[in-house]
Amino acid sequence: DVYKRQYLPWSGNLYTHFLQNIEDVKKAVAGNILRDSRLVVFLQTSTTKGSLRELYYDNGECRETELRTYENLDVTQAETITGIFDYIKQTAPAERYGITIGSHGMAWIPASGSGRSAADAKAGTEPTATTVPEKWHWEYVSPDGQFTRWFGDGGSRCTNTTTFAEAITAAGIRFEYILFDDCFMSSIEVAYDLRKITRHLIASPCEVMAYGYPYDLVMPYLFTDGGTGYDLDGVCRSFYEFYEQYEAPNYNCGAIAVTVCDQVEQMAEVMRLINNASPAYIPDPEKPLQQYEYLYAPTRFYDLADYVYQLCDDTALLKEFDEQLARTVPERYRLHTEYFYSGGKRPITTYSGISTSAPSTSGIVVNNIRDTGWYKATH
Repeated sequence: DVYKRQYLPWSGNLYTHFLQNIEDVKKAVAGNILRDSRLVVFLQTSTTKGSLRELYYDNGECRETELRTYENLDVTQAETITGIFDYIKQTAPAERYGITIGSHGMAWIPASGSGRSAADAKAGTEPTATTVPEKWHWEYVSPDGQFTRWFGDGGSRCTNTTTFAEAITAAGIRFEYILFDDCFMSSIEVAYDLRKITRHLIASPCEVMAYGYPYDLVMPYLFTDGGTGYDLDGVCRSFYEFYEQYEAPNYNCGAIAVTVCDQVEQMAEVMRLINNASPAYIPDPEKPLQQYEYLYAPTRFYDLADYVYQLCDDTALLKEFDEQLARTVPERYRLHTEYFYSGGKRPITTYSGISTSAPSTSGIVVNNIRDTGWYKATH
């Protein structure tokens, strides 16, 4: 029963952090965690170039061999991504697959509507994808200069979650897990898009510090039982414990959760009942929703459970929601530090481990959310 892992970081201003991530992965491999598994790394060195290499254990050390180099890459296209995975399946065939993706993230927001292009921002022109002129991440400067994972390439170099799902489906793969080392990817809209290509979604509903996951600590939990299993509790716990102490007390911010994707369609059914039984959502200024970012105005991502409890007053439906949420995002995997980071430390008062954009009045959200699979399934 062989697993094969992939670590798939895209390029951008996080490139030096990706290199550190790979060094941490190598430390774990040197501990002989792979056994019968194989680990392949895809790394983009520019927006159009990349390489595929295999890491392997050899007498107390991690060694690597280059499998392939790529020119003229366009990872925004499904056929490009499918081609990469088709080659991996041929070169390193396995019974089951898992993947970690290190890059930037904006949940389900489509690439065409993520924000202004660099050219538009420089020229001061309005975006075409939304009626609200909202800034890109790089137009904000955190007071303390801290980076998070949503920093780097964007605009035309974003890959839509729907495109990724299409590409992986065409490659004939369903992952055991997708671990997103990116901001905002623990989103119910994202989980619905990816529900058929992975069993588990490991991600954060808010921003992730630029350092990313501590792979020297996390990777052994992705290769348990002689390399044939994985331990989700261990993955979440090692991430949480690392960020509890990360450059404490200034930037010790981290949140993680696991979504069981086989339960997402049932969650959509419950949410459809709640939407049908509830009046239009009206924000309560006395009870502000738990939001998961503070850089974009209006806010794009809110805690799913907090939103549902303000939207619905039907006790029976709320009980059904709680029970389904417990199956979809199991409580034992919902771990977080006291604060998360978004231009500074922000408090976490409510935490279901997964976000929704449903209550957002952001032009980018309003103009695009009705096209999402989640919205169509719940309305």
